[in-house]
Amino acid sequence: MAAKSLKSQVTMLVTIGLALFIIVSLVLYISKLSIKKQSQQGIKKVQETAIEIQPAKEFVAKCLDKLGKDAVILLGEQGGYIYTSQGGTLIDYVESDKGLFFVKHNGLNVAYDIAPPRFAASQYSSEIPDYPWKLFPYKNADSNEEIFDGIFGISNLPPLNSSEGPNSIQIQIESFIDKNMADCIDTSIFQKQFDFITGQSKTSVVIGSDDLSIRSTIPITITNPVTKESVEVSDFSANLNIRFKDIYFYAKELIENDIKNIKFDIGEINNSKDSMSAKVDRDIYLNDGLIIITDEKSLIN
Repeated sequence: MAAKSLKSQVTMLVTIGLALFIIVSLVLYISKLSIKKQSQQGIKKVQETAIEIQPAKEFVAKCLDKLGKDAVILLGEQGGYIYTSQGGTLIDYVESDKGLFFVKHNGLNVAYDIAPPRFAASQYSSEIPDYPWKLFPYKNADSNEEIFDGIFGISNLPPLNSSEGPNSIQIQIESFIDKNMADCIDTSIFQKQFDFITGQSKTSVVIGSDDLSIRSTIPITITNPVTKESVEVSDFSANLNIRFKDIYFYAKELIENDIKNIKFDIGEINNSKDSMSAKVDRDIYLNDGLIIITDEKSLIN
């Protein structure tokens, strides 16, 4: 009788143990399903958020592209200069500097990249009518040899890269983009969809022979006002298909030839090179000429 009772107790314990095992397993299974479901929902929300903010990211990228193009156009129209009032690094000229440091063209201040020597070296003079010297083209009254090579001007063309000197083309483009980025990013068009917090941009530019590469770090936090989900983005880039480096060195070569050889004619058709050419608009201001360089292989907009 005792053995039969013991057997019943053992059977009951095994049954209870099996039931507990089933219950625990079921609880664990349900928990895993719940965690998996929550995880999938979380992933889905992140994916949905990422898809929703794509137009905002594209909008900022287009701002970077636009500002890069604006900087290049402004540099081209002002002789390689972008002034502080425009977002550049060069101090603005005042009206009394007209004819000395710049001329007006299409409402912009075009800086002199070729200027007469501002010193008297040897027989040279920077003043008219003595320029380039009184007995030009002869060295002195006793000489019959004509001299056309010498110091007939100075170059004011800014350096290309920051490693070559202050107020470089590279630095001016970077400064222009960073100082105008906040105005370009008009977040009001997304105000019904997102809350924007935008930080200060930091731009770096690489000027190549075939293109101009722009990268900007712009800390942006985009928050969905309904779900309170936030996404942070910061890295943006743009690439302009402009042969900026080649154009720059073409212009530099023309300037160097002009200031050392008084017979050199910048506008001569033979000076054209690889789809790049120069045209001179003479007497744009008090006998001063404007040199327009064109590259048929570089297009903006």
